[in-house]
Amino acid sequence: MNSPSISLAEERPVPSAVREWFGLSLVQWALLACFAAYLAAVSWFKVDSFEHYLRLYQDELSGPSRMLSLHVVISSGAVFAAAVMLALSRTYRGRAEGEAGYRIFSASMIFALGMFAVDARLRITAHTAPPLGDVLYGILLVALALPLLSYREHWTRHPAAKYAVAVASSAGVLVMVVDLTSGDHESWHLWTEEILRATAGVAWSLFAWSVLVQRMHAHSAYRIETAVAARGGGLVPMWITIGVLIAAGAWAGAFAGDPSASLAKAFHLDGEWTVPAFASTLLLILASVVAAAVAVEARMSGSRWHRHWVVLAAGFAYMAVDETASLHEMWGDPVKRVLPLDGTIFQFAWVVVAFPLVLGLAIYFWPMVWKLDSGDRNRLIASGFVFLGGALGMEMVGSWLYVQGGTATTTYQLIVVCEEGLELAGLGLVVRALHLMLRRGTGSTSGTTLVTG
Repeated sequence: MNSPSISLAEERPVPSAVREWFGLSLVQWALLACFAAYLAAVSWFKVDSFEHYLRLYQDELSGPSRMLSLHVVISSGAVFAAAVMLALSRTYRGRAEGEAGYRIFSASMIFALGMFAVDARLRITAHTAPPLGDVLYGILLVALALPLLSYREHWTRHPAAKYAVAVASSAGVLVMVVDLTSGDHESWHLWTEEILRATAGVAWSLFAWSVLVQRMHAHSAYRIETAVAARGGGLVPMWITIGVLIAAGAWAGAFAGDPSASLAKAFHLDGEWTVPAFASTLLLILASVVAAAVAVEARMSGSRWHRHWVVLAAGFAYMAVDETASLHEMWGDPVKRVLPLDGTIFQFAWVVVAFPLVLGLAIYFWPMVWKLDSGDRNRLIASGFVFLGGALGMEMVGSWLYVQGGTATTTYQLIVVCEEGLELAGLGLVVRALHLMLRRGTGSTSGTTLVTG
């Protein structure tokens, strides 16, 4: 399908660097706000982490922890993904008469969806005494409704977006209705509320994806190409976040054996349901969305490798779920029943499964990676080595140190900082590499070799 013709007279001037930063960077700064809210909530409620609330939910629902973790990552992660998609959609120019309205609409939606993602992750309204919790949740619903009603022309033309908004809005309203009509918090009520939250999250992500794809198709010839985009789209907030988390994790490692240091536990790099784990999940979602957008670009340009980008996006999405639900830890017990790995460098036995899986994926992706521009290829390979060096290499070193002296030793804590630091840095490099490809267009500059190869 050909893109609609737009005359040069209708084309808007190239935005300034400041305006360009208001795109994906808006979501990145929202990450910092998430971490600040997380820290404030941990201090306010005086609990070690929000795993405490997960355990409370587990007792009330009589369900497994991983299932509840999965609900939370779907509810919050899908909404965060929707915010990222709308941020990416802002990097495409449109008609002059409608562009200003779209930028207001998308910025408002990014802010409202970001607040919903924070609420779904931190359980703010769910654990606030009524009626205050319902009032806060109602404010979030109004914040989403206002831009949708004020700028209907930017999404009502797309049937998929309309259906997704209908489902998401209905599910969101029903969450409040169920909460108001069922004050006993029985198991059926809590499960119903969680399912509705997850449904709303998935629907919002489908809405944002529909808007992004339609905007990419309609305006593919009018990409924003500024000096900021050439440097990687203004990812400084992401690197600040990663640096702060690694430094905070190194500080928290000094309190690994102190059960009273609840603030340190919130930033410990070796824990679950901590600020760094939350950041890793969001970075993986960010990488998944950008990879999916690259897949659309590749499909539009006629590349035969677009399915590989879809697989890569799906892989990042799975890893985001795994980061919260710790699914990979379930691989270890079956392996240990077959192989005598206790007391060895493979004490954390899931790496035995991970190695052949990584090798198979490397073989699968190599033909596509080889056809990329040399700069893109080198950036992707380097990011993969950094991430896997932490996730697998340092994991085995940590496994051996764990066998020798447990987790309280200084050496083990240093290895944890190296391991998680490399993982966070690797994710940041992946996002940067994919974002550079997306901003230049996989079918124009660097993507020409991808199409013709």
